[in-house]
Amino acid sequence: FMATRIEPCPFCGTEHNHISHNMLAFFVVCQHCNSSGPRRRQVELAIKDWNQLSASQQQSEQSNQRNLQIQALLSQLQTLETEVLNVICEAEN
Repeated sequence: FMATRIEPCPFCGTEHNHISHNMLAFFVVCQHCNSSGPRRRQVELAIKDWNQLSASQQQSEQSNQRNLQIQALLSQLQTLETEVLNVICEAEN
């Protein structure tokens, strides 16, 4: 089969993965958390589908990190807004 890089586990992030098979199906198995990818009749398809799971998980994590950063910035903005309003109120008195 064509040499294709197996991406890290989409569930635990480890790179300790191997190709397994039973009967006529191949699939990638994580040796750390025992998760397995979709069963496919061709090794290349099993790896491709595993890698798509991994890429999807990485995009989801990046999106979650961006959302957390945005929430932190919004919180800081609200704090600054409150401080500015307090300064304005004190200046008016």
